[in-house]
Amino acid sequence: FKTSEVNSETNNSYDNTFTNNEVSTEFVARTNIQKKSELYAKKYGNISADGLEFKVQIAVFKYRKNFNFPRLNQFGSIETETLGDGVVRVTVGGSFKTLGEAFELNKKVVKSGQSDAFVSVFYKGKRIYIENLEQKGIFVVNKN
Repeated sequence: FKTSEVNSETNNSYDNTFTNNEVSTEFVARTNIQKKSELYAKKYGNISADGLEFKVQIAVFKYRKNFNFPRLNQFGSIETETLGDGVVRVTVGGSFKTLGEAFELNKKVVKSGQSDAFVSVFYKGKRIYIENLEQKGIFVVNKN
């Protein structure tokens, strides 16, 4: 399968799969959002808070009706969420309480060939940008 839709979250419009079913053995952050997630996971990976959850997003489609990702089944259930204007967000593996847990799954999903997968952040049921967690005082490093 190949995704040709533009994913505005990552600001990329390229093919999201490796060619010839190749699978990477080492995780390399390829998109800006993956790089940002990696940075934040190193800094705040174990922080959790009420109302905060993380999901590994594998796609966003507007018109596609077939959400079949057989090589990702090993990572948990594939879930879809219909947003406004018929846009569908596709995630894998459920919900996580910490960024560190979600980012570990994200790395596995990327290495399996879904190269533009990334961690989506939700706070009190709403999608927010990861940097907003610092602004809201949720991501704070304890200085002991």
